[in-house]
Amino acid sequence: MTSRSGIPKNPDRHILVVDDDPTVRRLLEKLLSELYTTYVAHSPEAAEAILMEKRVDVILCDHFMQEELGLDFIIRISPQYPDIVKIMLTGCFEVETVMDAINAGHVFRYLSKPFTRKTITKTLEDALEEFDRRKNIEQIAEQHREMSEQLSSWENRFERFKTNGTQFISQAFKFLALALGIIAGFFLIVTVIGVAAFLFLYAVKSFLGFDTFEYFHLDNIIEKFLEK
Repeated sequence: MTSRSGIPKNPDRHILVVDDDPTVRRLLEKLLSELYTTYVAHSPEAAEAILMEKRVDVILCDHFMQEELGLDFIIRISPQYPDIVKIMLTGCFEVETVMDAINAGHVFRYLSKPFTRKTITKTLEDALEEFDRRKNIEQIAEQHREMSEQLSSWENRFERFKTNGTQFISQAFKFLALALGIIAGFFLIVTVIGVAAFLFLYAVKSFLGFDTFEYFHLDNIIEKFLEK
């Protein structure tokens, strides 16, 4: 469906108009509702109530309002709603103030009163493109954060694996050293016992004349050992 301005109607786009002048509110609501889902607020307080309940892509806000200046309102809500694109409606005497806000990044663009249908629709189309650009940047930043968190998780897992692997290898070497020590000790004990037994039998043969080697058939064993 196409509006009278020639721009396709897009109800998925949400515009919030903030103006304490009822004539301007009605005019903007009639014009913008042909193109987008449009909300209107007669004061900054009413606008904040809408922001708490509705998704808003662009705020179209009058600067000179009795309850609170539009620029002060925009600066105040910007930290809470950084992605929403803000457009100021101004009189000629307020342009310098709003230009300072644009340079500071609080306001995307301004419209001087009186404005035309073509001017306001073109400005809103540009603002919606800016909104999409900000969302894309936010998505890219979120993907980067997720990748960084995943990389950090992998690094932590690798560090734990490396620490556990080092501890396992250290424990394995300790166990191997202990096992080799036990085996070496066992062979040492067997060797000492064998040597002691040999000396004992030799002493018995030498001093008592009892041929223990022949009795236990050790002569043949010793000779075979020496032949090798």
